[in-house]
Amino acid sequence: MIAPVFRESHYGQLIIDAIPSLVFLKDNQNNILKVNQAVVDSLGIPRERIEGKHSSEIFPDDADRFYEDDCAVMATGQPRLGYTEAVGDRWVRTDKMPIADAQGAYHRILVIATDITEVREAELERDKLQTILETTNRIANVGGWEYTLDPPAIKWSPQVCRIHGMPDDHQPDLDSAINYYAPDDRATVQAAVRRGIEKLEPWDFEAQLIRTDGTRVWVRAMGEPEVKNGKCVRLWGTLQDVTTLKALQNERDAFFSATLDLLCVTNFDGEIVRINPAWTESLGYEVPLLEGRCLFDLVHPHDADETRRVIAELKNGVSVQGFTNRIRHRNDSYRTLEWSIPEPRHGDQVLFAAARDVTDQHKLMQQLQRSNAELDHFAYIASHDLKAPLRAIDHISGWLQEDLAGDLPVESERHLQQLNQRVRRMEKLLDDLLAYSRASRDRGQVSVVSISKVVCGVIDFLAVPKEFTIDSKIQIEQMTTRRTPLETVLRNLISNAVKHHDQESGTIQVCCQHCQDDDRFVQFSVADDGPGIAPELRERAFKIFQTLRPRDEVEGSGVGLAIVQRIIETEGGTVRIDSNQPRGTVIQFTWPLEPIEQDHAG
Repeated sequence: MIAPVFRESHYGQLIIDAIPSLVFLKDNQNNILKVNQAVVDSLGIPRERIEGKHSSEIFPDDADRFYEDDCAVMATGQPRLGYTEAVGDRWVRTDKMPIADAQGAYHRILVIATDITEVREAELERDKLQTILETTNRIANVGGWEYTLDPPAIKWSPQVCRIHGMPDDHQPDLDSAINYYAPDDRATVQAAVRRGIEKLEPWDFEAQLIRTDGTRVWVRAMGEPEVKNGKCVRLWGTLQDVTTLKALQNERDAFFSATLDLLCVTNFDGEIVRINPAWTESLGYEVPLLEGRCLFDLVHPHDADETRRVIAELKNGVSVQGFTNRIRHRNDSYRTLEWSIPEPRHGDQVLFAAARDVTDQHKLMQQLQRSNAELDHFAYIASHDLKAPLRAIDHISGWLQEDLAGDLPVESERHLQQLNQRVRRMEKLLDDLLAYSRASRDRGQVSVVSISKVVCGVIDFLAVPKEFTIDSKIQIEQMTTRRTPLETVLRNLISNAVKHHDQESGTIQVCCQHCQDDDRFVQFSVADDGPGIAPELRERAFKIFQTLRPRDEVEGSGVGLAIVQRIIETEGGTVRIDSNQPRGTVIQFTWPLEPIEQDHAG
């Protein structure tokens, strides 16, 4: 689907060059026919020294391996998608698609390679931590036990026997098992067993055991009943030697301070009881500034409800793994944290949570997802709209009109005019598509901008028909921002308000004021008195290539609002569509008074 774009025109090359992944077009002799700009940038070699060269000249260490795999794909005629391999010191996800000629033979192959080194390293780090966790459980000195009521019998695992200093096959009776505990703790054990049998209650406590050699060890004893027909038939649980843990409390505190993960102890209302210094490293706050403060003061407003829902689940005894939210940095930017919170123990009034700053990984994953979506759209265009040689069609239709001027039937003349109109539409579609792909990258320089002058400049540039009145209410004189993206957004919105109006005349109002919800932002709105957008169509309006009216009625590519949304979100703002009263549409968006360091892919 992408391969024809290589061959179509200069515009086709521009499309491929806009793809951030590495794109190669190769033949069945392992020659590199075409590449995109990402390949040139990655290899640091001019395009003319890559295209037309044998793969071994560019990749001397890997060319044979690449070629063998390419041949296998061309032999089957089936694409090979999404496999991961190491190339030098980098990890790459590769998609390979064979390309058939007119006779159906596969002599070429399209290769798309995406560098996923950061993601892969994050996965390896995650696997490493998982292995450490499993190893820790094995050496945690935990054993299991069970006590059946009918007939009465106790069974200890070998580890429980070792904790008592007994042979691995030692199996005591109930009274003997209780008497191994220190005298001060025996009543606690007896009461727990009795409640388990009579009231079907589980238990979890710490006590001291006296080993056969007379030494004392601290253990954590956990148990719960097995119930059948409303009665306890068996007690079972675990016994863990926690003596070392007791002795290593100081070392634990040192680890709490030294770990790179963000550790946090909070109550169920979100009040921070304790944090470790990693919070300072990641979020810029000194520890005393956060302890005693409510965590929700730092949570991004859009994540607050979901965070409260998670804490509610924890209250119900559910552990949480992989939950992410955004926490405000001391510099007022936001960092994305991924949380791991174990199920609270019975009776606990606090939560013990660990978080990892995954801002960069999260940003990379969003960029990858967006790139994949864009590839799908490029493929759609290549398959359905851009195959026809537009320039040739334009020239031929022009020649026909010149050569047959005055001789063409009216119907034929109308057909040629429609053909020219379709060519212009395709050219506009391609231009808008390229503008969309660049919307989050070509952002311009930061400067102090007069909002009134920006709005007036946009209105003058558009040359709005005199039948339309544009009123502006600007309550903020200036802001520090990137002028070009803001102009692009306003130009698209005002132009749409005029173009999609259903009357010969109308009124458009452009407003700018301080954002009531966040004083770091200003709120813009562009309102018209046109036909309006139905609520069920508002989400669709921001999708690329979506038009709400047929193109024969209103000329447009369906890219304008997608560009608007992409620019606004890149700058850190939000955008939404509302109804105007008594008729029409209001598009409101927020824009930072000063540039914000963004943590999501643009």
